Amino acid sequence: MASVMHRHCLPLIGICLSSERHCLVSIFVELGALDRYVKQHADELNSLTLLSWAEQIADGMSYLEMRGIIHRDLAARNVLVQTREHVQITDFGLAKMLERRDEDSVIVKAGRVPIRWLAIETLQYGIYSHKTDVWSYGKRNFRKLSTDFMLCFLK
Repeated sequence: MASVMHRHCLPLIGICLSSERHCLVSIFVELGALDRYVKQHADELNSLTLLSWAEQIADGMSYLEMRGIIHRDLAARNVLVQTREHVQITDFGLAKMLERRDEDSVIVKAGRVPIRWLAIETLQYGIYSHKTDVWSYGKRNFRKLSTDFMLCFLK
């Protein structure tokens, strides 16, 4: 994961391996996670900003796919807001790297994962792939866009 170098993926600086806990170390991002940022600034956001963020996340995901990295936990809480115009994918703690270029998925049967964002094949068989990352991304966008639509409709 240390080799992740892309404008829409937060770079990893190092790791901390203590007897109690393992941590990934990255740069500090003052504006924080996208989910909290959206809640705090909902009145200030417009559809162009949301679409720009969606495009940036997709760009970062495309890079990860080219590198053979499956994120496995793509959600708004794992996207950080560098500036209002710039977001980055983070939290590669659950990520898996494909062993070979001809692979397109990994099977993981154990571990704790966020069920509400998982694709059907992951829930049933423990299969993770770039396609399951896209599912998580699509679910995040659909949830956000449908919520925004309903809020506009109710006003």
